Amino acid sequence: MSLPKFKVKEEMLLSDEFLLDALTWEGLNHRYPVPLPEGVAEFGLSRKYICSLYGGCRRGTFIKPGDEWLGWHGLDDWVYLTMEFAPHAPTKPGRSGLFFACNRATETWPPEINKPRRLFVRLAHSQWVYMGQYRMAPGLSLTADAWKQQKDQVRRTWTRSILHKQWGFQNLARIWIRKEKGVD
Repeated sequence: MSLPKFKVKEEMLLSDEFLLDALTWEGLNHRYPVPLPEGVAEFGLSRKYICSLYGGCRRGTFIKPGDEWLGWHGLDDWVYLTMEFAPHAPTKPGRSGLFFACNRATETWPPEINKPRRLFVRLAHSQWVYMGQYRMAPGLSLTADAWKQQKDQVRRTWTRSILHKQWGFQNLARIWIRKEKGVD
């Protein structure tokens, strides 16, 4: 099965050394067979179209449709990843992938995070490809030393994004509190 080429934002890619430390080779290379016809596996849908069928907003990563939609279909488990900010996301249905956030990985995630979720990955503008049902689990947190070993471009891009994207606000607040109050 030939799948479309995903455009990966190179400046967001973490080093191979960290990835191999974060997961075992078996974890990185896990493949769950998904027998899809080629036309289905390669077909991208616009987010506008998906939202018109199932509800939810057209922006954001973890989407929960409104109550009127949930009452109709009950599907509250949508995840949309872009290769710009999740360059290690699965690129083929059933393949393993990594999603990084700018908070600590913890042993106890909220139960709603651990349930299987419908994962779409953006191939190109307005082209979202369904990868399947995925379960997220916490991995290793990036240590200060591992962070320093990343390419300058990777560190700059993540830092700039944390400063300017809404999802970085919690980290900015933690940095400010640590600086002002000396606590975490």
